[in-house]
Amino acid sequence: MRKILSVILIATSIIFSASASLWAAQPGKHTQDAVSAINKKYSGEKGAESLNLGRVGLTAFRAMLRLSSDKDSRAMLELTRNINGMSMMEYEDCSASVRAKINAEVEAVLAGVDMLMELRDDDDTVRIYGTVSQDGKTVSDTIIFIPDDEVLICFYGSVDIAALQNSVDL
Repeated sequence: MRKILSVILIATSIIFSASASLWAAQPGKHTQDAVSAINKKYSGEKGAESLNLGRVGLTAFRAMLRLSSDKDSRAMLELTRNINGMSMMEYEDCSASVRAKINAEVEAVLAGVDMLMELRDDDDTVRIYGTVSQDGKTVSDTIIFIPDDEVLICFYGSVDIAALQNSVDL
């Protein structure tokens, strides 16, 4: 999973720095609400693991990062500065029928949303959706969907692209 996240960070940095004027369709509140509803609907299923962090949880997370002198922790602190919430669901241990239902529901919600990028690595496909500001300096309300690994991650708020590039350069 660390390899996939590294690939995501590098690819995001390259795409956004090469195209500062990129303007993607905004997932919007409706999409965020629909993805959150899917997370809530299936989080109680056998084999599903779910994590939701609001402002208080993220503040505690950032406090732990501040205690570390590790470069990766400092980079993560900078990346999460303007993130207001996060949700994650991993459901690979659910039954095949539940996995298929979740993937179908997520695909249906994201069908009308512009994809920022899609990465393919061996057997994994990672799709990233979000909103790039008109000046190309931030990306907000990011949804990362990894259907092959049954993972759905949502970041609510914005990430500074320069901070993202700095974290890749570490």
